[in-house]
Amino acid sequence: MQTLTGYDKPEGEKVHINLKIIGKQLFRRLFEESKKEDSAFPRKFRRDELEWKLTYTTTDLTVSDLLCCEDVPSALLIEARNTAMISKIQTLEEELVSFLRRNSELSCTLAPVIFVFQSHESIGDTLDFPEFISDWVFWPVPVEDLSRRILSAFLRKRILKGLVRFGAVTLIPETRSIGYNDQSLRLTPTEYTLAEAFLRKMGTVIPFKDLVMLFQAAGKSTSPNNIRVAIFQLRSKLEALTRSRITLLNVYKQGYCLRQAIRRNTEDYALSVLAREAPLIRASKSADAGPCSSLFSDELEEPMD
Repeated sequence: MQTLTGYDKPEGEKVHINLKIIGKQLFRRLFEESKKEDSAFPRKFRRDELEWKLTYTTTDLTVSDLLCCEDVPSALLIEARNTAMISKIQTLEEELVSFLRRNSELSCTLAPVIFVFQSHESIGDTLDFPEFISDWVFWPVPVEDLSRRILSAFLRKRILKGLVRFGAVTLIPETRSIGYNDQSLRLTPTEYTLAEAFLRKMGTVIPFKDLVMLFQAAGKSTSPNNIRVAIFQLRSKLEALTRSRITLLNVYKQGYCLRQAIRRNTEDYALSVLAREAPLIRASKSADAGPCSSLFSDELEEPMD
């Protein structure tokens, strides 16, 4: 199979990504998400803008549906109730290989193929999948997770190259690392999935039930303790990497939020102001404020179940 040298347009240009989708339910879900102003589909890749085009495709696939060329990166997403479609694509893959051999001047390859199975029962006793399947998940799948898997598949096939930036923080899919300024740390697959989900919604509380769905789609244990431990480990790495400038907070009875931490010099200034006004506070009979340190505490509350 031909390998692309990488779709790497001059920085600042739009990268058009074509998603060919089989399955009405999957297409409807992704199409509705793509139209939202705060869509979970990433709008940036490196310094370039991403533009996502969704195309509904029938099960009557042809070789052209499996093609991915340098000028328009394409991926095939398949909503499946069983593994029958795998055999069909295997046959088409053989035709595609012959086609590319006859047309070696084309800068094309097999598009990433991602299966979205309806349930665990959909795969039966299947323990492994053919090499042409780039990834597979179970429905329902968070769009943030699915888009990450699509971009990761492009990177593995060298169809796209580069980094995914979120302000001062950078995610490097190829090495599964997170960078800040000139430093970087390796993440586990679970930590990387969490980091991308939180970075895409920086400053926004992600409900615990959404995190459960994220773990479910990734095939990880959804026990509260497992999620709690993964978040704690990611928080520790983020604070070590950013020197506590960025932290993960547990918002009581709501979920978790990634945000900029309160700078220590701001806290010191506030404490000094309170210290100067302490005599007035003590003299006031109406003063009933708690310890000032609680106003600026950046301690993480015990994670909720």
